[in-house]
Amino acid sequence: MLPLIVGSGLLANPEEGYSRADFLAGILVDAYDQTGARLIFACLGGRQQSNDHYPFYEFVFEEPPNSDGLNLVRGQRFFYDVAGIEGLEWYVMWPVLSVIAIVVGFTAFTVAVGLWMLLGRKR
Repeated sequence: MLPLIVGSGLLANPEEGYSRADFLAGILVDAYDQTGARLIFACLGGRQQSNDHYPFYEFVFEEPPNSDGLNLVRGQRFFYDVAGIEGLEWYVMWPVLSVIAIVVGFTAFTVAVGLWMLLGRKR
């Protein structure tokens, strides 16, 4: 499949300093239509092309009955951006925010119980 995808001319070229354009990951769906033609649908994501800019590709290939090769029927490429603060992923922030939440929660609970006990004595 990779030679057909590379030969389609749809793969984006990354800017200098970024990885290869042909390192793709995704899914392939292999099926047959009502005429018996084999259809392959590919949804593939690529590596970063420039800062926080990622490609996504969709291809449909067809192999007509009594044929031994796949032909590109249609393909498209689009990009999505993932921006944020570098290094502040959920697995980094979750422990930090959890500790803060525990400290704040414990403090609020202690103050609330103290006030409840103090107000309960005055009655």
